[in-house]
Amino acid sequence: MLKEHLEKLHYFYEIAKAGSFNKASRTLFITQPSLTKSIKVLEESIQIKLFLRTPKGVILSEEGKLLFEYCVELFYKLDEVEGLLLNKNDPMNATVRIGTYDSLAIYFWPKFIKHISKKYPNLNIQLSTNRSHTILSELENGVYDLALTVDPKKVKNIISKSSINDHFKFYTTTNSEIADYSDLAIAPIIYMPQAIQNLSSEFKQNLKSLIENRKVYETSSLESAKALAINGIGIALLPSLVASYDVSKKNLVAINIKSTIPLKRSEHSISISYSKFKENSDLIQKLVVEISSFIKKKHK
Repeated sequence: MLKEHLEKLHYFYEIAKAGSFNKASRTLFITQPSLTKSIKVLEESIQIKLFLRTPKGVILSEEGKLLFEYCVELFYKLDEVEGLLLNKNDPMNATVRIGTYDSLAIYFWPKFIKHISKKYPNLNIQLSTNRSHTILSELENGVYDLALTVDPKKVKNIISKSSINDHFKFYTTTNSEIADYSDLAIAPIIYMPQAIQNLSSEFKQNLKSLIENRKVYETSSLESAKALAINGIGIALLPSLVASYDVSKKNLVAINIKSTIPLKRSEHSISISYSKFKENSDLIQKLVVEISSFIKKKHK
């Protein structure tokens, strides 16, 4: 019976998250042979194969996926109970794991962490960055407690709440002396392809027409695109929130260029996401309110 193997369920949970016995053994501080033996005992006790081996590691069987879903809820609940027992007088005396993407980590989190640390000095934030789709997948798997991402897709067992809407604009350096171009009509275009992949087909088609006869610089991050624009390499297509700090510091200025690109249709949502299993967590709900109000206050 499963209830007789709670420790082994924890091992199963960590292997499923890591996708590898080797990685999980390092997380759990036990040897890989011991871990393999424990999972074998667990599988034999329920007479079900939980993992399938692949050249890159292990994946869950269909039965393993079902068990993992219940394990996510189980270990969320155990963490919640432990928090209540240890910090019953202060739910904010806790550690929260947050996933976000690079640009938000740079322009939003430093100010927010200063703000929240003054209000809740016992709160410890562990911040990790990645692509939005990866963050949501890891949030679903219990790697994170909370996520702040762009246009999150619907994921089973994940609640997402829009905090603020943003849209793209073109930006150029305010220092014309360092610009490698004198005419905006032929200036190079800088953009991050992955940042616009969820925008409309019309937007992407019109951007393709705009850059047809121009030099183009593609980047793998919005911060790189912004840095190139600040240094006069070209005109960058950026979300207004990403550019806002450098606009306020007069490093960048928004411009209108003659094109058919529907910038008003480039709207996207910055959303806060968390597991439905943490819907009743005081810690998570307070953080959702704090993050949302802080973003709106700073960018109203």
